[in-house]
Amino acid sequence: MTDKLDEIREERSQKVAGIFKYFSLIMGTFYVLIGLAFYFFPIIPDMDAWAKIGASSLLILYGIFRLWRAIKS
Repeated sequence: MTDKLDEIREERSQKVAGIFKYFSLIMGTFYVLIGLAFYFFPIIPDMDAWAKIGASSLLILYGIFRLWRAIKS
């Protein structure tokens, strides 16, 4: 009985890990795209240029970091 439960737990953890990996890839891509949209489109028209560059750079870097972590694991 215990062996069967261990197999079920292992199978379930592999499925969950796969789902989290795909979710991480999607979210990393989302952050990069939002960063690019934030830079190229006037989402907040009254924002200073340096603040716009800083915010979009942080979003893009965070998205690249998330993608790197998802691919690495």
